[in-house]
Amino acid sequence: MLARGTVRTMTRVHHWGVTGSSNEWAALDRPDDDYDDGLGGMGFKRVVEPGVVYVKPPEVEGLVPWGESPQSRGRQFQMAWDDDSVPEFRTLLDMQAELAPQRAALQKDDPRLQALDDAIVQMVRTADAVHRAGGTLGFVQPDSVLFCNQRDGTLRAVFPDIGFLWDDERGLREPKWIAEPQLDLLFEQGARRHNSARIKLAKAARQGQDATPKAEAQAEDVRLLARLVAVAIAGPDQVQEWCGDGRAFLSMPGRDRAPDTQAPIWDEVIAPALVGKVGSCADLAARLEAVRPSEHFLFKPPAPPPVWKKVVRKLRPALAIAAAIGCVLVGWWAWPKPQRHHLCPQVWSSSPLFARLDELNAARKTAMNEITIPAYRAYWTLLRGEGGLPEACGDKLTRECIDWIERASRGTIEGLRTRPVPRREELKQLEEALSLLQEAAALQPERCTRAVALLERQFRIRGEEPQAAPSRPLPTDQPAAAVTP
Repeated sequence: MLARGTVRTMTRVHHWGVTGSSNEWAALDRPDDDYDDGLGGMGFKRVVEPGVVYVKPPEVEGLVPWGESPQSRGRQFQMAWDDDSVPEFRTLLDMQAELAPQRAALQKDDPRLQALDDAIVQMVRTADAVHRAGGTLGFVQPDSVLFCNQRDGTLRAVFPDIGFLWDDERGLREPKWIAEPQLDLLFEQGARRHNSARIKLAKAARQGQDATPKAEAQAEDVRLLARLVAVAIAGPDQVQEWCGDGRAFLSMPGRDRAPDTQAPIWDEVIAPALVGKVGSCADLAARLEAVRPSEHFLFKPPAPPPVWKKVVRKLRPALAIAAAIGCVLVGWWAWPKPQRHHLCPQVWSSSPLFARLDELNAARKTAMNEITIPAYRAYWTLLRGEGGLPEACGDKLTRECIDWIERASRGTIEGLRTRPVPRREELKQLEEALSLLQEAAALQPERCTRAVALLERQFRIRGEEPQAAPSRPLPTDQPAAAVTP
């Protein structure tokens, strides 16, 4: 404890996370400062923008949480530190910037390579502990993961941004770390949507409904860490060139675009993690311990291609498009042109329905020429059993056939009046006409109701009771209409 009157200056600290408008190393405020000088231990003080909220992460060994400063109303937070001096810390980008220029001279036993491997594994192990405790990483950028050496020399991975999110319902102006993130390619759907998804997860957690969203968020954390590893060994500019400006790094490019990815770390760890084949941080850490990320720096990059190859590579998309257009035009002129079926213009000659429509058209012509109930029955059966017809032409043909059936049914009655036949033959003709007409009435009762009543009356005149037509299943692609009682 410092003596009364001791003054400690505040030191601005850069790169201590990204989710604060400022971070300073200073004496921490104590809540019980009624008679004290208000100074506690040393640590970090962070001021956040309006609307930024802090969701305290689960207690994990090595993970230092933030606490809200007294009477700051959620605008200032402080992180206690176990030392009285500002810790020396580095980021993965710092390590990459140191190793990349000396790549040609690096040896396998270089301690800087081992330090990079240890830092990456420690980062993933800490993330795994957070996941096991039921938390997620939240908003992560390269400066959101820092590495310090503790007093005993062991390496510590510090996540100063875990728990900080921006709630657009509380703040009017979007923070810069969302509007202009340090490295947007780490997020699958951009920084804004990533933050929104984590805010929704935090609200669902308060209601106990976060099981599925949390599993999805943890799986996304695994892919995010894999992208961060790729940035740590290839550099942000190179990865940005692979995935394109303003896009996320979702999959490994081909060897023509990324010839420098020959180390096993790319094919055995990063590539499968990007496509979701690495299920957890524990699995990712195990792979990183078996395949060292620093081996990327030991593979000598291939010589740059000659100038003419670069020109051809740049022109290759345009040449490919021109060749494709030429092939399409030649094929269009040389290939036989498909024809529309006159019975159903939506069906072309290349469709399997074309031949079946020819068969349907033959039955239709027969029905038109014979104008008899048996011919209409054959055409109706084929039409109603014809699956897959476009709705427009199928409905048109059905309505046409129903009109024919209705007129033929009335014609049966007139024929019996003008051409008397034996009673048995009369009943047979009436039964055939009524059966077919009742099936048509199931689809268009308003069109067929009158004709059905007339046929049923003919039965009763002859002292017989009309029989209901047996139900026939309608094709699955056509809905059944209401049947008239």
